[in-house]
Amino acid sequence: MVGNDPNGSTMARRAVAVLLLLSMTEACASDVARVRGEVSWTTNGIAKIAECGTGRVLRVGTMASSPYFRFSRSYEELSGDGRRPVLVEVEGVIIGSSSSANELTIDQPRIIELATGRCDNASPGASTDTGRAIPPAARP
Repeated sequence: MVGNDPNGSTMARRAVAVLLLLSMTEACASDVARVRGEVSWTTNGIAKIAECGTGRVLRVGTMASSPYFRFSRSYEELSGDGRRPVLVEVEGVIIGSSSSANELTIDQPRIIELATGRCDNASPGASTDTGRAIPPAARP
């Protein structure tokens, strides 16, 4: 019986299960967004995307090691170790930060395309591409 549990562990387990279920429901209900912009890297190895046309900057969320390695290696090859600008198109869930109202993260990121080039400031979402490393939808 639940009422006879002196440590309350059954109630705690149920509460944790409900919280996990709610957080999974929220993540599933979130809309997946596609963002295109110029990539930069922090000294800590965190990628940031300056979105074309909007100017908002999004931090790239946690990736598994293999996709992260492919992304960073392709960036290095295309950028000539940071000398040339690189565009990325990425899909994921955009979330805000609890510590800063202006800090956005693209969570569950999936790299769609990576190419050398700059955002074309004349129109939102437009860009000028000069080379590609990851073709559209080629990487899971």
